[in-house]
Amino acid sequence: MNTREDERHLIAQLAGKSLYHRLNHLPKSLIELSDSELVTAYLDGNTAAFTVIVSRYYRLMLWVAHKYTDRIIDAEDLLQEALLRAAKGLHMYRGECSLGAWLHRLVANAGYDYLQKEPTAHPAALDDDNQRRTIEGMLAHNPVDMEITALEIRRAINYLTGISAELGEVFILMDLKGYNQHEAARITGVSGSTVKTRRFQARTYLRDTLAA
Repeated sequence: MNTREDERHLIAQLAGKSLYHRLNHLPKSLIELSDSELVTAYLDGNTAAFTVIVSRYYRLMLWVAHKYTDRIIDAEDLLQEALLRAAKGLHMYRGECSLGAWLHRLVANAGYDYLQKEPTAHPAALDDDNQRRTIEGMLAHNPVDMEITALEIRRAINYLTGISAELGEVFILMDLKGYNQHEAARITGVSGSTVKTRRFQARTYLRDTLAA
């Protein structure tokens, strides 16, 4: 079995009652480890550590997934995709934010990808006043801490149609998906200073649009 299949097999077992059944059979010493200690243990080959991580954040992650779809089966699929990304990418977690925030971002990314593939998943009319409040909130708060819904993401994207694709991409990465400047630079293939400039220009445009 290859690594990807191992990960899928592990995630398939960490669902609903199976998750908490497995948790009850784990040693207390493992369950009481801190998040950073669990990450280290998992990277050292202890797959049970990932079970503990999932148990701590399962409800949060499922709650985030439900923001992107009303269908339970789709939310569960989003969650499984996010957990696969976590299992595969946990070595990239550097502790720059809480593990919960990092996992929140993975679900948000999976949800954003889902909305891009399923444009009719959340049909709803766009309201200018609600759009304005949504954008104002995004400009004022940390995106990782915000309760951003799928419809609000679409409203934000709707407001971005007046700027270039390059500026819109940086705004989406940093203000909707929660990436930091370094990560956004790596994804877009430009320097950190260019990312900073593009984000400033995008946010300035949105503020000017709101003030018009």
